[in-house]
Amino acid sequence: MAKFEVVTPGKSSGDPDATPAGLKAEGRRLWMEICSEWDISDAASRVLLEAACRQADRAAECEARIAKDGLTVKSRNGARPHPLLQTEISCRSFVTRALGRLGILFEPQKMPGRHRELENAEQSITIETTQRVGATVDAGNCRAVCAERRNSERR
Repeated sequence: MAKFEVVTPGKSSGDPDATPAGLKAEGRRLWMEICSEWDISDAASRVLLEAACRQADRAAECEARIAKDGLTVKSRNGARPHPLLQTEISCRSFVTRALGRLGILFEPQKMPGRHRELENAEQSITIETTQRVGATVDAGNCRAVCAERRNSERR
């Protein structure tokens, strides 16, 4: 099976002047930012990024109109949420999903909070086990050793 890689961090995807026509400020900003940090060279990914940028523009338009009109509007049944609130949410959701599909939202990061403690514990057990056994222990064996140690401590 072929390996499929949509985007690669740290590579430039060409000329920023290649920004699609018709993008407004927010969409252009997003396009330039993404293209300066990621290599998006295949046509399908560029189409998906363009759609995300257009939705970012639409979300910005909704945001501006909501800021002008207020969060609620008057209707014959009283005040109700501005009708563009749902549109703005949908547009922002599309942008997030599109960037996720491109792999842009999933940069490798360190594990958060309490998981770092588990990672450090596994590393210390790996070192301890390596010194005790006198052989190299990989992450899979380390997890097995951790599980055995926890089970023996519970008994």
